[in-house]
Amino acid sequence: MAETRTQSDRGQTPGDPAADGQVACVHCGTRFRPTADRCEFCCAGCEYVYRLITGQKLDRFYQLRDRRTGPVRSTVFQPRDYRWL
Repeated sequence: MAETRTQSDRGQTPGDPAADGQVACVHCGTRFRPTADRCEFCCAGCEYVYRLITGQKLDRFYQLRDRRTGPVRSTVFQPRDYRWL
């Protein structure tokens, strides 16, 4: 349910790639190129959080969140140095 609403809100239906072959992540909206084993989520983190939210019946989050909030940028996926911690 939430998957369809989330992607529809972005003007895209599930399994309907844009002209460039990319789809929006069901959780965060980041555009990515789907693969056979990862077709709804851009990363394992988004899949985990999505399952956590929907598993606890908190999927209304996807209706209430600010639609103006943009998806995460690729800098989130870059390695970071946490040695200072």
